Amino acid sequence: DGSILQRMFVPKVTREGHRKLYHHGSSFVRSQLKHYGVKFGEAEFSGNGTVLMRKALLAGHCDKVPNHITALQRQMHTEWLETQTPQQLATKPSWVMEKYFLRSGQPDRTKTVTVVGIPFEPSSKCRSGLVEAASKVPGLHCATGYGPKSQVVFMGWKSAAVEKAANEHPAKEKKEVQALKQEYEDEREAKHNAYLEALKEKRAPKKYSPVGSYMIDCKEITDNWPDDAQNMTLNIRTTEERGVYEAKFDFGAVIGAVVICDNKAALLQYCAELDREAESRWSDGSMGFGDDDHADADIGNKSALSSKRKA
Repeated sequence: DGSILQRMFVPKVTREGHRKLYHHGSSFVRSQLKHYGVKFGEAEFSGNGTVLMRKALLAGHCDKVPNHITALQRQMHTEWLETQTPQQLATKPSWVMEKYFLRSGQPDRTKTVTVVGIPFEPSSKCRSGLVEAASKVPGLHCATGYGPKSQVVFMGWKSAAVEKAANEHPAKEKKEVQALKQEYEDEREAKHNAYLEALKEKRAPKKYSPVGSYMIDCKEITDNWPDDAQNMTLNIRTTEERGVYEAKFDFGAVIGAVVICDNKAALLQYCAELDREAESRWSDGSMGFGDDDHADADIGNKSALSSKRKA
């Protein structure tokens, strides 16, 4: 906006102008001049370009964006809108209207002839903004369907079709959720069966040990962070000390490492040694911030776990 530039650079650079220059340097002035179609030679540009910017403003060169640039801007915006999904546009009600239901700011029933659904998280407060925007478009109908994982605002030119989509959404989404859950359970069962078959093929004497990879279920995490609960794992490995095990867990919402031992005295001694080794490595500079990834691969190395503990 030319008036904003006037305020920032005329008669002198204001705090707002200095802030723009601080964050963007001379590129800010260059981009503004280009936006307004102001041509200049490099010899005219010095420092951050404030002198040239002020000169262009005083000459009225930034009062209006040239028509060809405005047309290009509209074209690029339209092309960009076509690449956006309903989810990506959910928080921009005006863009939803523009993409699906308006042409040159006016209702266009031929632009979208089907019902459009814009999804929101169940707890989202943004739905009301979209409903309000839809209510301002003459002839456009709107209804919300509440499913187990989302609330969806359905819009279209036919009231019956919109209501039907909203009414069917809860059952449809519930079915999709159940299908995904069943697929997840089937995949877990297949992995477990493959693990059991692998054990049978080893033909070795039975040796009971906690070492292995585990698939974890946790109702509290699933209820509060369902997306993080899809692939919770616990991996336990041996160490150099008999009866002491190191475990890494990834529960989505929380990730970490622990030491496991059925002998408390041995456990405390092992952890104390880990701390001493870690302090020694930190003090002599042999362990830096980049050691963690390498440490993960160093199975059974006590100093490896110590680097994770200190990270």
